[in-house]
Amino acid sequence: MLVNYGEPGLHSKDADYFLDARGFKLEITRKAIDHYQEELTSYDSIWLPDDDLSISTAGINRLFSTFHEFQLDLAQPAIANAENYSFGITVRQHDFRLRFVNFVEVGRALFRRSALLQLLDTFDATRSGWGVDLLWAHLLRHGRLAIIDEAPVKHMRPIDLEGGSYYRRLKEEGIDPFVELQQVAQSDDFGDLWQGGIVTKQYGVVPRQ
Repeated sequence: MLVNYGEPGLHSKDADYFLDARGFKLEITRKAIDHYQEELTSYDSIWLPDDDLSISTAGINRLFSTFHEFQLDLAQPAIANAENYSFGITVRQHDFRLRFVNFVEVGRALFRRSALLQLLDTFDATRSGWGVDLLWAHLLRHGRLAIIDEAPVKHMRPIDLEGGSYYRRLKEEGIDPFVELQQVAQSDDFGDLWQGGIVTKQYGVVPRQ
């Protein structure tokens, strides 16, 4: 499925399902999920990657296979290029197949379908998308969250929170993602997950054989 926020019809022939949508990341993703809700019922798990990730077909197949093998609720592929990440815990650890964690970041998230439906209303919590993954971790805190090291992705655009095109688009719309993140953080009791910032933790690992 391709959700296109650029020129109408761009790459429409490159996907089985296609939707032109305007807006920011999670709100247009929500539109697509609502539009294709009936089709999505035939899938056990759904990956919602950003458009700046690079991974082979074999890597995607391994990502889904590992996700189902360990009966995960929410996961993400590890980041292969260690110079380009937002959270250190997401960088690939070569000694492990996967690591059980308390946090999975937006833009890389792979969901069990039931977990996605449970979390769908959070997609509208902020326009920027900042803080939504904090809500996911909180609402699924009794589930199985993991970073999958044996199926890593490369992040192809530099992490540039305040200089990138996405941030500039937000500011042009009068949206301050830092303010939205703080509003989410103050809206609930996140316990150890939020201490003036997102606190990531690793609870267990599965070593490579």
